[in-house]
Amino acid sequence: MIGVDERIGFGKRLGAALLDSAIMMALTMVIGIVAGGFLGGLMGGAGMGPAAGALGAMAGFLVAMTLVGLLYPVIEGVTGWSPGKRVLGLQIGTADGEPAPLKLLLGRSAIKNSTAVAGFVGTVTGIGLFTGLSGLLALVVFVGCFMTLMASRQALHDRIAGTAVFKADALREAAAMEAIEDAMTEAREPVAATVEETPDADIDSAIAVVSEAPAERVPAPRPAAPAPRPRPATTGVPGQTRQCPKCGQSDTELGSIIGWYCRICGWRESRG
Repeated sequence: MIGVDERIGFGKRLGAALLDSAIMMALTMVIGIVAGGFLGGLMGGAGMGPAAGALGAMAGFLVAMTLVGLLYPVIEGVTGWSPGKRVLGLQIGTADGEPAPLKLLLGRSAIKNSTAVAGFVGTVTGIGLFTGLSGLLALVVFVGCFMTLMASRQALHDRIAGTAVFKADALREAAAMEAIEDAMTEAREPVAATVEETPDADIDSAIAVVSEAPAERVPAPRPAAPAPRPRPATTGVPGQTRQCPKCGQSDTELGSIIGWYCRICGWRESRG
């Protein structure tokens, strides 16, 4: 959703309108020349004489004006931008800053170009009421365009249709974010539905199982290494035997001069 401050106001919209006018004039001239030459040739071939060229040119420009006048509203009503808006990177969206659906764009285009619709109906039917209404609608639409100078930055036809003009990039980003939010919502719905459909008893049982689960085992501390055995004092009676602290045999003997010694591995301990 895009805020009101992101809407495009009078300046850039006027620039887009001037660009549209220039493009429409150029298209009308090109199409008019081509169509006028073609129609003039047809009229000349039909034996209309020297006046065929002038009549063909007039008919060609009338066809061009009608074609371009109908083409522009259709382009803006279908795509959400006119060529001038496209050049300036502008796009029509909803008043909330979301991409406008086709139905909304067509309604806005019909309101904005209501003067052309009334004039066309008056020309076809010959009813003067529609011709007069066309002039009144043209004045209303023209004055309503200056409402873009207000804080809402919406023309009269925007307010009626519920639209506004934004930067095209901002609308694309808003559309992408909306798509992401919709995808996340769709992903959460099955989980929420499963929780809602689960009986309370099952939920309570699951909570109880989790709460009664044994706590994470803490490894027991390693036992301390046994203290080294004290070396036996060199006391006793010569010829006495005991277990050798080196080889574990019992042939260790206490001598009268050299102290304890082992006859098997050769270990000995001098007298202290």
